[in-house]
Amino acid sequence: ISGTLGKAFGVMGGYVAGSAAYIDAMRSVCPGFIFTTAIPPPVASAALASIRHLKESNEERIKMHTNAKILQARLRQMGFPMLSTVSHVTPVLVGDPIKCKQATDKLLNEYGIYVQPLNFPTVPRYTERLRITPNPVHTPEMIDHLVSALDNIWNELDLPRSYLPEDIVEPSASGNIDVSPDELAVGSQSCYNFYAENGDLAVQPELMATA
Repeated sequence: ISGTLGKAFGVMGGYVAGSAAYIDAMRSVCPGFIFTTAIPPPVASAALASIRHLKESNEERIKMHTNAKILQARLRQMGFPMLSTVSHVTPVLVGDPIKCKQATDKLLNEYGIYVQPLNFPTVPRYTERLRITPNPVHTPEMIDHLVSALDNIWNELDLPRSYLPEDIVEPSASGNIDVSPDELAVGSQSCYNFYAENGDLAVQPELMATA
């Protein structure tokens, strides 16, 4: 088992857990391990404190999945071309490498919002996208600011939209979460079941590219 101490734990580094023989083999022959240095004690201490806190607290996970569910529903409601997702990672299709970079530059320079653009070779050509990752400390006002900024930029760059049928209404778009705290705490399938129930509504990048 391997994992990262970045992202959710808020520090850096990673870990590997396995049998004594496996760990010994890694120490002996893996160049990525041999030619690196151990994480500094303050980083190790911070990682340990973070792990201990998150073993006891569900508040951060509940808030993160709540924010993600609300944001994804709002983006779909406003016609942003969403790629299918089963997590808080929110991929919004742009489908053009130049406009993808222009969109993220505008977000940062004009609205003070940093969003990671994903272009080739990270993703296939014509599937260039914005990778939005809501976190627990984002407020409703911040989400409003992001959605408004994306709406303006989509219009300025003449980017495509993909509206949902009028009979599909997501309560989360209005801030009404229809998932229990226990389900939000683990990011269960019910948190991100929109495309499982409406698979035909997920944007198909190859179709957008030829439109």
